[in-house]
Amino acid sequence: MPQIMKKEEICSWILGNFDDVVMKESYDEIAFFYNKDEALINGVYFLTIKESNGPNDKASQLDRSGVYRVSWQLSKKVFAEKFGQKPARPAKGASIDTTFSLDKLDTHLPHAVYGWMCWSMILSPSKATFSRLEPTIWEAYSASQDKFAMKTSHRSKGK
Repeated sequence: MPQIMKKEEICSWILGNFDDVVMKESYDEIAFFYNKDEALINGVYFLTIKESNGPNDKASQLDRSGVYRVSWQLSKKVFAEKFGQKPARPAKGASIDTTFSLDKLDTHLPHAVYGWMCWSMILSPSKATFSRLEPTIWEAYSASQDKFAMKTSHRSKGK
């Protein structure tokens, strides 16, 4: 099996490649937000790294030693190209209904819980697989910039 990237390598790559990204850590999760000039309280989610199961999220089996999940949103078009039709929103505490094995390592997958929102994930990626996915991460970053612009433009109009 290829060598797994350390989550610190991914954090360094993100912080070194994307402008105006803020990193916040809480509840065994590292979240990256696009937040130019910290104009919003948190900004717009861009990518997350999660290290443990949550009460409503066990499908990825993050309780395995050394397993962590990197998640980011895809456009509807890219999601459909990679995974087919967007799944329905799962019931609280459940994962999406899919034929994909949501605990498979080093494989780009629909997110176990947020696939219905076109979020994707990879568990413990190798450098080669992560490199192949970088264009979709850049697209997620660009989309977060667009969402940020909409949110801050609405705020400034309300003043």
